[in-house]
Formats: sequence, C-alpha cells, structure tokens
Amino acid sequence: MTFTMGTLSLVISSPGLIPQLWSSVIISKRTHVNFLSEKNCEYTGDVLYSSKDVLSAVECQVLMQGIGVAFGAEIWVHDSTADNLCEFRSTKQAKCSGVNGPPQPSYLECASSKTTPEPSPISTTPKPTPTPNTTSRPTTTTSTTTPNTTTQYGSTTAASTTFSHERIFLEFTSLNAIDNSKLPGVTVDVNVNGNDYIFVTDEQGFSSQTIPETVYQGMSIEFNCTKEEYLAASNQFRIVDGSTDTVQVTQSLTPNLNPNQRYRVVMNWGENPRDLDLHVTEFSSSYTCDTYYGNMEGCVGLSLDVDNTNGGDAGAETITWEQDLDNYSFLIYVVDFSRDPNFPLSESQATLTVYGESSTLFQQSVPTEDQNGNSRNWILGCFNGTGGFESFELLNVLTNSTPSPSDCS
Repeated sequence: MTFTMGTLSLVISSPGLIPQLWSSVIISKRTHVNFLSEKNCEYTGDVLYSSKDVLSAVECQVLMQGIGVAFGAEIWVHDSTADNLCEFRSTKQAKCSGVNGPPQPSYLECASSKTTPEPSPISTTPKPTPTPNTTSRPTTTTSTTTPNTTTQYGSTTAASTTFSHERIFLEFTSLNAIDNSKLPGVTVDVNVNGNDYIFVTDEQGFSSQTIPETVYQGMSIEFNCTKEEYLAASNQFRIVDGSTDTVQVTQSLTPNLNPNQRYRVVMNWGENPRDLDLHVTEFSSSYTCDTYYGNMEGCVGLSLDVDNTNGGDAGAETITWEQDLDNYSFLIYVVDFSRDPNFPLSESQATLTVYGESSTLFQQSVPTEDQNGNSRNWILGCFNGTGGFESFELLNVLTNSTPSPSDCS
C-alpha cells in the first residue's frame, strides 16, 4: 500500500502500520492521500541478510530498524509463503507487473510526485557491510522501505509486542547422534549479524559463550559444527524467550557412515515438547513396516539408533538405512507423543537432517504455522530406494491424520 503525502511517499506492507505512520506525519489541507499498491514484484537487489520464521511484516521491519544500517540495506522484503522469510536487499529496484487502487485521485498525479524516503539511522556504530550469506534471487512478495520517522524501536504498538537482547549468553552442547553421548572437541561457528563466533566444546561436549550482538524476537541464527570422523552439521536456533538472554542449544553430530550404510536421518529439537518420535515407514505393493521406538530393528535394512523421551536438549533421534533399498519406498515423519498443549509441535524448533555417504543431503525445519492449532504429526516426505534420495518428494505438512504410504504420490 502506497501513501503519497505531498513529496513524501511511504510504502508499507501491513495495514496495522497505518495508524503509527499516520500519527508521525502532519498533513496539510492541500495534501491528498492515495491508496495505490504495486503487486507481483520481483526484487532484484542483492540479498544482504536473510532470516526465516520472522512471523510478520511488522517484525521484519522492526528487525531492519535495528540492524539494517549495519548491512547497508535499503529495503526489507517479507514473504509469508516461504517460511516467513525476511530479507534485507541492497537496492529498492523491483519489477512489478500490476498496480491497483481507487478511482480517485489520478494515478498520474500521484505517481509524478512520488519519492522514496531513506531508512532511519540507528544510534549504534555501523559495522562493515558483511558478505551476503545467501544467493541473490528475485522474490515475489510484499515489501516496504523503512519510513524516515523518529519512531524508535519499542515505542510503537507493533514494536511493543517484540523484544530484543543486547547480547546473548549461549550454552552449547554437542552430542553423538547415534547414542546421545557427550561429544567433545566439536568446532562451532555461530554467525550473528554477519559476524562469526568460533569456539570448541570441552571434554563434556559443552561451551558457554557471550555473544555481544543485538538480537530480536523471532530472529534465526545459523551455526555450523565440524569434527574429524563426523559429518559436518549445520542448523539454526531462534530467539523466542524475552525473559532471559541465555540461549541453550544442543546439536547432534553423526559419525561418518560405514560402507554398509546408505542414509541416516537425524531429528533435533528444542527443550520442549519432551517426547517427539521419529518414524520411517518402509513399504512396497505387498509390504509395510514402521521403524520407530516400538519397532527399532524389525524392518528390512532400517534401524532406530536412539530414542529420546527427555526433550531435545537431551539429544536426537536417529534412523539409519542400509545399502540395499531397491525393493522399497520410504515415508519419513514425526509424531508428537507428548501432546502438551503448552508446547505444540509447530513451536518445537524440530529439524530433520538427512545425511548421505559424506555430506548433508537435505535439511528441513518444522513448519511454524499450524492450521490445526496443535497437530500430532509432521510429515516430511517420501522417496523410493531405486531412485535413491534424489527421488525425494517434500511434503512438509502438519496434520492430525495418521501418516501412511498413501500420502506419497
């Protein structure tokens, strides 16, 4: 939605921002307000920063108000259809295929006086512009520039529902994905606001670090873990608790696969719910077998390596495939065994990572929006043994229906 006020034009993506922006501008009697909106836009500027699970356009804007200047960003873009992706881009350039608006006033009159405000400065020392951590790509979504007003973070209705921490105290634990034992000597690289913080876990697989970076509600922070004779692991954690600046993260690393093993899927999640169960259903036209905590080694070529009933901070759940898979297809899914209404599956921060012989093949986080409110099951997807994991079909749905081979095409 575009507001044209004399020579001032504000481009906003959330109707909830209208009262805030309106109150910060004095409109003379001769100034008209024009409700025009550009649609179906592809934004072509370089991606300087990206974070998933930013739950609204308002939060994406607040995030840019706080750290956008440090990245040299001119515009933010929020896409609710792509895991609530929030991006900062280097320019406002976009190609739009449509415009809508009311009959009056004239579009020509308003378009001729349209200008774009610069982003508001923040009262911190700008950092050097970091190297983009994601591939630039066009995005079809709603966007806005940051309005040039004196509104500060936390002083508007929209911002008051969010929080920030000036730093975080990270308590990091590294575990063996096969048996959830402590895994020492893991090198961890945490990237916050374009800056890397590198440390190594001690003999108990633990490290406590102070990270002097400002973080915001819903912000996703990526990290990488490496250790000799283990497959490298990448993941992310979200800032979700405004009551404390201490963040506890547990990451499981899988040993290298041996020659008899083909794939391994590892499920990590947050402190709650206490009990999520990993399942792989193996099936053919005349055979169906489910590998899970109640049948750990009963299916052909599959085994559940470890079951965890004490929350994600206590470790992972892991299922391994042997090499000979040609006669079967496979359905991967998660069951929320706890069924705790205070900790729905969509807020578990669960992640499923599939590893091959020497690398990560695929990783997916649980959807954060649940139309059912508190679904019991998360269906990841399916693949067939003949085609291998290259035949994988992503479903990524939350449902209360019991997963079955019929979910696979």
